[in-house]
Amino acid sequence: MTRTIVVKLGGSTLGGQTPTGAPDPTLNDLVRLAQEGHRLVVVHGGGNAINGLLRKLGHEPRFLNGLRVTDPPALEAALMVLRGQINAGLVAAFNEATGRAGPLAVGLSGLDGRLLEARRDTAHGDIGLVGEIIAVKPDVIEGLLAAGFVVLVAPFAHDTDTPGGGIYNINADNAAAHLAAALRADACVFLTNVPGVLDGQKRTIARLNPVTTGQLVQEGVIYGGMIPKIEAALKALEGAERVIIVDGREPNSLYAAALGRENLAGTVFTNG
Repeated sequence: MTRTIVVKLGGSTLGGQTPTGAPDPTLNDLVRLAQEGHRLVVVHGGGNAINGLLRKLGHEPRFLNGLRVTDPPALEAALMVLRGQINAGLVAAFNEATGRAGPLAVGLSGLDGRLLEARRDTAHGDIGLVGEIIAVKPDVIEGLLAAGFVVLVAPFAHDTDTPGGGIYNINADNAAAHLAAALRADACVFLTNVPGVLDGQKRTIARLNPVTTGQLVQEGVIYGGMIPKIEAALKALEGAERVIIVDGREPNSLYAAALGRENLAGTVFTNG
């Protein structure tokens, strides 16, 4: 059965290593899923690379409540790194891996075809030129998926606040969540560098739903930088069948999460 799968590829695992020191296994899983005929949309981050470029340019990265503060220099750096270096690099790496047999990848940003539209995010404090997504226009993605392409998306959005339009940086988790909901994905997989959502004893919670998730946030079990990821997971559940947070450094973790395999390690969110 062909599945629509949205993957959020985190900057913390991008090009990294497994806990045993082996190369990041994500590309192999993506290629395997695509060659089995599944419809893939991959939203990528790249926070470490953005931080590195900002420091080279003489700017120290800033964060508030686990979210990047995007001032004009940070937006410029994000565009260069995400839409340029990382998106192009991922497209090239994927297409090299699949070769002439395909399928092939296409790189987009949320600006292409006004895929994502946003107003300024004011819900998380003053984090600068960061957008809150208010509309998804997935026609361009649907057309590419129907033609057999894998779609790699850099998380930017059209700024609906500025006359004539502008650009907002978008948290990659939020971009993936909105796309998963709009595409009514069979699975939305958030790859990160932790084994999932942890309980008070630092054990991975295998399953969550919106009610139990809210309770854990109120009790302080879920806190800090995990809260924006939880918010994105719940947003994805508005249209996606299953949402999974999993350690992307573990071999076959993406493949198992995307297909709902029983040996999955991580946290699965469902509406049930």
